Order: sequence, then C-alpha cells, then structure tokens
Amino acid sequence: MNNCKWVDPPRRWRSKTKPKSELDQSRVVARGGEFPSDPASQIRRHAPVVRHRVSIRGTIGKREIVKSIALEPMHGWAISQRLKHVSGNVLQVSDGSLYPALHKLEQEGWIKAEWAPSENNRRAKYYSLTRLGRKELEKEAANWNRLAAAITQVVNLTEA
Repeated sequence: MNNCKWVDPPRRWRSKTKPKSELDQSRVVARGGEFPSDPASQIRRHAPVVRHRVSIRGTIGKREIVKSIALEPMHGWAISQRLKHVSGNVLQVSDGSLYPALHKLEQEGWIKAEWAPSENNRRAKYYSLTRLGRKELEKEAANWNRLAAAITQVVNLTEA
C-alpha cells in the first residue's frame, strides 16, 4: 500500500489574494454597482465596446509598402505616415511590422536601400523600387483587383 501523507504546501507558496467572492464584489463596486446582482453593473459589464478603427493582425502586405514607394524613394517613417494618411488613419503600421517587411523586400530584390540625409539632416535609409519590384507590383495589383472584385460580388449578393 501507499504510505504517502498529504502535506500542506509551505505558507510562502500559498496565495495571498482575497477569496473569489470578495474579488468579484470589489470589481463590481469599482464599476459602479453595489452587488453582483445589481442590473446596472450587469449592463456596464457586458456592454459592447465600439471601435472606430479596423484592426487587422498580422504582417503588412508587400503590396502596400511597394505601392507607397512606387512614386518616389522614401524612408521607413515616411512610408508608415503615407500609408496612414492615404488610408485615412485606417492602416497604422507599427515599426515592428514595417522594418522586417522592408528588409525582406530588399532581400527579395523588390526594393533597394540607400543611406541619405533626411529632411532633418539625419541619416536615413531611403527605399526605392527596382525593375523587378515594378513587375511584381503589377502582378500583385492585378491579383488584388481580381480578388476584390470577387469579394464585392459575394458581399453584394442578393438572395434569389
């Protein structure tokens, strides 16, 4: 037979938080209700949050970056500002997405980078489109237009 005994964990391992019922009640009071059964607190707790900005998780598309530098060479910050401005603040690109994407595009030969002074007389890496990048941009644009047209047809579909 098993001769093991249950031993309580040492005091330092035990949780120092309040019991669950006290925690729940303190959250409700902080939100403005007195008790968990208060209808006003239930409404506030489950009310939908309205956001006016569309958030798409993941990496930024090559198409958006390449299109933004198609007209003139730009540095990274200017690319993110142009995307933000042109999209009406819908596309907001973080540095953590933009610079790895620029590096990958440079490795693939779609863009080239050169160091030059910026508007503020600071050194900045300016990105410009290569011939390969222009060809690939045309292909990507054609694929995107075809996909967007198909999605538009599905969204605008009326029941038969």
